[in-house]
Amino acid sequence: IATLSAIAETCHTLRSMGHRIVIVSSGAIGMGLHRMGLPAVAGGKKRAIGEKQALAAIGQGRLIALWDQLFGMLEQPIAQILITRNDIADRSRYLNATTTLSSLLSLGVIPIINENDTISVSEILHINKFGDNDTLSAIAAGMCGADYLFLLTDVEGLYEDNPRKVPGARRVTRVRDIEEVRRMVSTSTLGSSLGTGGMETKLIASELATAAGCATVITLGSVPSRIITIVEAHAETAAQTLEALSTSAPGVEFATGTEVLPPHTLFTPKPRPLTSRRFWILHGLTPRGTVYVDEGAYRAISRGERDGGGGGNGGRLLAAGVLRVEGTFAAGQAVRVCVIRGRWGNRGQGREAKEPSRPVSPDHFADRKEKGDAEDGLASSVASLDISVPVSTTQDQSVSAAPAPEEDVLEFGRGLTNYNSLEIDRIKGLRSSDIEKILGYSEAEHVVESVIEITVIEEAPPQVPLEVEIVSVDDHEAFVAKHLSDMGEEEEDFKVFTWKLKDYRRMEKKALSPEFTCGGHKWNVLLFPMGNSNGQANDMVSVYLNYGDQKSSEGWHVCAQFALAISNPNDPTVYIQSQAHHRFTNEEQDWGFTRFVELRKLFSVSEGRPKPIIENDETVITAFVRVLKDPTGVLWHNFHNYDSKKETDHVGLKNQGATCYMNSLLQSLFLTNAFRRAVYQIPTEEDTTDTVPLALQRVFYNLQTSDQSVGTTELTKSFGWKGFDSFLQHDVQEFNRVLCDKLEMKMKGTVADGEIKRLFSGTTKSYIKCIDIDFESARSEPFYDIQLNVKGLKGLEDSFKDYIQMETLEGENKYNAEGYGLQDAKKGVIFEAFPPVLHLQLKRFEYDMQRDQNVKINDRYEFPLEIDLAPYLEDKADRSESHNYKLHGVLVHSGDVHGGHYFVHIKPSADGRWLRFDDDRVVPVTDREVLEDNFGGESLVNGAPHPPAKPPLKGAMKRFTNAYMLVYIRETRLDDVLRPIPLPEVPEHLRLRLDQERKDQERRRRERDEQHLYLTTKVITEKTFIEHQGFDLATFDDRTVAATDLPTYRVPKNQTFLEFREMIAKEQNLPAEEIRLWVLVNRQNKTVRPDTPVSDQDPTLTMETVRDKMASRQHDLKLYLEHVDPAWTKTHGTESPIMVFVKHFDMANQRLAGVGHFYVHRGMRVQDLALMINQRQGYPPTTPLKVYEQEIKPNMIELMKMKATFLQSEIQDGDIVCFQVDNNDSQDPDKQSQFTTPIQFYDFFLNRVNVTFRPKERDEHDANVKPDFELVLSKKNTYEQMATKVAEHLGWDPLKLRFTQSNGQNGAPKSIVRRQSNHTVAELIQPGYMATTNNLLYYEMLEVSIIELETKKSLRIAWVGLFNKEESSHSFLLPKNTTVGDVASEHLGKQVKLSPEGSQQIRIFEVINGREQKILAPSDPVRDIVESNDLFAEEVPLNEVNVDESERIVPVYHYSKDPGRSHGIPFQFVLCAGEKFSDTKKRLQARTATSDKDLAKMKFALIQHAMYQKPAPINDDDILYDHKWVEGDFLGLDHLDKRIRPAEKAVFIR
Repeated sequence: IATLSAIAETCHTLRSMGHRIVIVSSGAIGMGLHRMGLPAVAGGKKRAIGEKQALAAIGQGRLIALWDQLFGMLEQPIAQILITRNDIADRSRYLNATTTLSSLLSLGVIPIINENDTISVSEILHINKFGDNDTLSAIAAGMCGADYLFLLTDVEGLYEDNPRKVPGARRVTRVRDIEEVRRMVSTSTLGSSLGTGGMETKLIASELATAAGCATVITLGSVPSRIITIVEAHAETAAQTLEALSTSAPGVEFATGTEVLPPHTLFTPKPRPLTSRRFWILHGLTPRGTVYVDEGAYRAISRGERDGGGGGNGGRLLAAGVLRVEGTFAAGQAVRVCVIRGRWGNRGQGREAKEPSRPVSPDHFADRKEKGDAEDGLASSVASLDISVPVSTTQDQSVSAAPAPEEDVLEFGRGLTNYNSLEIDRIKGLRSSDIEKILGYSEAEHVVESVIEITVIEEAPPQVPLEVEIVSVDDHEAFVAKHLSDMGEEEEDFKVFTWKLKDYRRMEKKALSPEFTCGGHKWNVLLFPMGNSNGQANDMVSVYLNYGDQKSSEGWHVCAQFALAISNPNDPTVYIQSQAHHRFTNEEQDWGFTRFVELRKLFSVSEGRPKPIIENDETVITAFVRVLKDPTGVLWHNFHNYDSKKETDHVGLKNQGATCYMNSLLQSLFLTNAFRRAVYQIPTEEDTTDTVPLALQRVFYNLQTSDQSVGTTELTKSFGWKGFDSFLQHDVQEFNRVLCDKLEMKMKGTVADGEIKRLFSGTTKSYIKCIDIDFESARSEPFYDIQLNVKGLKGLEDSFKDYIQMETLEGENKYNAEGYGLQDAKKGVIFEAFPPVLHLQLKRFEYDMQRDQNVKINDRYEFPLEIDLAPYLEDKADRSESHNYKLHGVLVHSGDVHGGHYFVHIKPSADGRWLRFDDDRVVPVTDREVLEDNFGGESLVNGAPHPPAKPPLKGAMKRFTNAYMLVYIRETRLDDVLRPIPLPEVPEHLRLRLDQERKDQERRRRERDEQHLYLTTKVITEKTFIEHQGFDLATFDDRTVAATDLPTYRVPKNQTFLEFREMIAKEQNLPAEEIRLWVLVNRQNKTVRPDTPVSDQDPTLTMETVRDKMASRQHDLKLYLEHVDPAWTKTHGTESPIMVFVKHFDMANQRLAGVGHFYVHRGMRVQDLALMINQRQGYPPTTPLKVYEQEIKPNMIELMKMKATFLQSEIQDGDIVCFQVDNNDSQDPDKQSQFTTPIQFYDFFLNRVNVTFRPKERDEHDANVKPDFELVLSKKNTYEQMATKVAEHLGWDPLKLRFTQSNGQNGAPKSIVRRQSNHTVAELIQPGYMATTNNLLYYEMLEVSIIELETKKSLRIAWVGLFNKEESSHSFLLPKNTTVGDVASEHLGKQVKLSPEGSQQIRIFEVINGREQKILAPSDPVRDIVESNDLFAEEVPLNEVNVDESERIVPVYHYSKDPGRSHGIPFQFVLCAGEKFSDTKKRLQARTATSDKDLAKMKFALIQHAMYQKPAPINDDDILYDHKWVEGDFLGLDHLDKRIRPAEKAVFIR
């Protein structure tokens, strides 16, 4: 759910940037499995199709509900679209789907598409498959004309081989030629057990999408925020990308380690994309057969396509060119069109003669696959995409004529047939004029229409030779400079080793070179001459660098960068090389390249090399090895089994979703030891719940003592945060201030009072000092952190100088000095005192006026390890103590303004080493990683650009990774601030409490781990039965009420029953012989009853056996404890009695209480039981009783016949009967609402539900706010009954209560409940799917009767005045026959102030889709106004009232970037004939009261009704009046939406 939340957040951000988003989501079957608690694979076999469809039906609703919940929190509407392959194959349905998508996107909705797995067998079977949603996403991208398609997966892009299995596999960064990448990479990765795809389907999807002109990106799905950065970066370089497509750039590019963007693979779009219809024919339809044609027909179709003979819709095929037909298809279906090379149409025999005008060489077809058009190279992928199932219209249409194996066949196109397969077979090779003679009719001249070519016929542009630097392997310095890049680490040693090989073809399968030494370690080269990859022997050469020392000790490692080259033995400039770097360990002693080169390329002259690599069966392998120093011990560490505590003596914090920013700050505060000591001193002995101080103490104590990473869930819960709050990244400075303010309040009056201020608070002085006179105005202010400018400044010292820089007030800006008049003066800020711990907030984020949005400043900005701040103090400041500050912490942000990752570098002790705290991982780092890598901009080494010291952290971008907060500690206070806190200094109460919590957690963890060895056993006693209120003997699984609190035992499964009985007997103070334990079972009538007593005759009987044999369908064991009287046998003899349970319904107290169990015989009558009940209850023997058999079924309670025997009544062990005293007296009129029979009472049990009532309008800060309360109601209760019970609780008149239903997802008020609607409670609560609030209703305590309220109409009108600004809101309760005109004149007109320049007329309107006013006529009655619609009112401008024929009124609305993202209130505006827009703009400014500053940022556009038409910008010289205005045309004002979005939620801590 964390990933889905991050995707929702990313999509919301992209929408705010003006992009339109479509999501193709899979997972319906997986959600269904999760809902049913089933594994993906059952019994080692995959699930059947019917079962998968059922699971898809279960999961689809949950999946879309989850998306709706996530986007609902962001106030982003979504829509679900379920499609199948048949929807795409049908042209009209395809166009309808395209139109629907476009309409949804225009409305600002995010469509979520999935294949309808519930009815689509084909997707699950891979027949006509979309391909695990990858291909579906590509087709959807083509349908909506997308610019980008992002395929999110579990790896960081496309690799040349599986990176998890093949060491050194390189990542592809850019693909221009998909056929080339197919030859170079391995896609042998499988889909998941739930999905159907893998990397191969992503290649197919990329091929389809790029053919439609859509750039396709494969990247890691767990970090979706990368999408934003990738889109922005590629948008900036779009021009270069298009230029690169037209050059001789390589078809495939690999990662070099110097990329600044997040890892991904980009497939560039084709320069000439397919049209919509061509795309549909090629990829939307499933071919149902194949038509084979001769080369003459092929050339004619190709020429028609090239010359536009098909009208842009493809070529056409005559019958004369058809050689044969394969498959079964009907007219109008799609077919493949294949050419059989070297075949021409036959002469004579009544067939149309076809002669070649020029021969077609075999190379002609091969050459065509090298072109760059959209259809290029799709033959192989299309073949893998479609597995056809013949569908015949008549049985006799089947034709099967596959080409002979020796024939050379090429599929070159797809088309739509005019005839079925049998008819084409009959007329193949004939002239068009002969069709009617053979078939009896002629449907069309051509047998196949709209043939779209998969390959192209244009000649390749001449290749421009590239100047290549020729380097020799023997020129070590030049070779290293070219191929072995400097990684920024200090070199320990460097060696070059040469290995000459002879008789290459005769070498063993595995060869090891002689040893050589580098860096004090032995090395050699490991070679597999014929390949080491599974299934690819004799195909690829594999070569590795092998660590030669045999070390038995654990924990050793060597970091080496190396290049391996295979070169010609006589010409060292002819070589193939690859380079890599690796951390060699005991587990990974060799590293290199499994797919180094294809074996055939070593023996041939290829890829521009003048001679082969292996010549005369000889070659040379050269190893260039650079051993690097590793001062931190974690260089290139894979962090498998990494122990932060062992390596650094510190542990990290777990990330809840997006809490890395909080983790960074908490680690900084924790390692500011004086702050931690102050937190420990906050008294929390009396805190019984998770308060903020106690939760923070727990986090700090666990960080200090735990060996594992620490969770922060309890801390965020103490903040009052809900689940989604953990997925919002807040501003660190704001979070720090809110947290410290909360802690300061808790510290007041304690020993820690004032400690935060002492640590972090300094003072500044703001002053204005006159130049010519002795006058100064000054004000001192405290600060807890300092915000410093970054943009345009070199480093920290420049920022401090900028902070205290004085401004001269002169000229028109002179200062008015009190008593001296206007004076020239200096204005500025100076520091009076710095705190011991200085928090510096670097202003990396700021508002960009030109872009009209926030941006991140990634400029290079330097900060030192220590700095003297004395120069920035005022002259009078206390300088008795040094103001030299040491760097203690660097908080880092990696990403952009839309999101990213946070981590922190901290130096825990003055003389210690630097550590990086990255969520749950803590690693040592160098000074360079702390400073240089976080300065931002380009890295510098000796003043020159240099790559980063390490690969970017967690996929972050080096270019966008930089410090945003610095922590400095005064050098003279270092010992005090960082003084260690030994455990004895932690308050004892805190240590004891938290240690006990840890022990309890460990015990619960151990219990979970050992749960499979234990059996949970619950025991019902006579006491628990007597106290039980409800069905059965106890409540177990009733969702409406809590389960009964029963004695519960965690029993070893192998414990004997006799041992367990002995333990129970001791607890009950009873002899074990007097106890019988009955096993409760689930009966078919949905009741839970005692069934059989457990035998005590087998001493080896275990508790697990008892459960398995006597209650096999239950996870837990439920028992009833029966105390058997020693005289039992004497009383009942040899005949076993029936044990019956009895309950008493007390009508007076409205209570149902258990009485106990009774023993009866089958021949006894019910009236005998009544006598026994009277005796036990102490009633007179003649007391009349009514006896009911309770719970035949939960909804079936029947009165028993008193003279019937228990055998006749079908009573058995464990049955329950209920009695009530038969009182014929009339019911008290004051208790008419009470239940009078057990039947009514049980019906209440069956339908009871807990309903929460919450005040609808309440101020959270009001101390007298009424809290929520719960009532137990029956689902059958009417509105009146519910209102009466709520009124009794509140002490209010029920007729003055009004209720509102809640939204099931977010619990917000939804619709008002009408009193006369006759709703039941069940209909009112209706808990929605994925509801987050259970059975919630809002209430209002009114001053007027609801009867009066419902006979009138409640209106709330927002007044926007004359200037289109919402000024006030007005509520009215009016008779329903009141007209809109009366509302305007008699009611609203008396509460608002009309403008003297206006018309004095009021217009009331609704808003349609955020764009248009729906004006309400003055004669309309208010009863017709929909209550949920928002109403607005404005003063009609005077020029609208007096409009003449030379003027026109047009609609105007506000939007931000995308016309679908409307905001504000639309209005009407008068256009004047002949008026230039420069003048119209001034009137618009006056109409909306817009400032000159805001007007300068506003853009104006003409929004037209056409679906795909973009907004047309308006120039100052344009005359809007002259536009041919039609309905649906708008004047759009494009400017920033200043409403606060949910994602911009302020930090709060309760």
